[in-house]
Amino acid sequence: MAPVRRFVESCLCLAERLRWSPPLIARLFIGYLFMRSGWGKVHRIDWFTANFVHWGIPHAHFLARLTAYTELIAGAMVLAGFLTRAAAIALLIDMGVALATVQLKRVSDFYGFVSLHEPYYMVVFFWLTIEGAGTISLDWLIEKLGHLPGWAQLPVKSLPD
Repeated sequence: MAPVRRFVESCLCLAERLRWSPPLIARLFIGYLFMRSGWGKVHRIDWFTANFVHWGIPHAHFLARLTAYTELIAGAMVLAGFLTRAAAIALLIDMGVALATVQLKRVSDFYGFVSLHEPYYMVVFFWLTIEGAGTISLDWLIEKLGHLPGWAQLPVKSLPD
């Protein structure tokens, strides 16, 4: 039994040492994805606005620009780990609106819903909102240099024994 216990403890120790990596990996992938998507929408704003008009979204000209620039700017912020929680909330709202106004109209069953990308993006943005940017980020650097506890990560409070 002792070798199994040592192995499990070694795995848990390794996992603790790698705790910095999930927020970084998530931020790099999803931040780049949304920054690039926003960049494409900003540079094809007439086409993107036409989509909003076609989908019947009110105030299409304003909302298309708001969406495109939100994805570009907030995506870059997530990528850099700067004001990550605020950027993740903006993108969470962006994906929630896209899901509610466009994507759900195309879904007829649960399989169709879980085949959509937006719910998965929303899960990652929700996680980043709660977890924060992690230790390899501008948020963490600001927290340490500015003595701002909780800026990058919420303080972990242990439960009473």
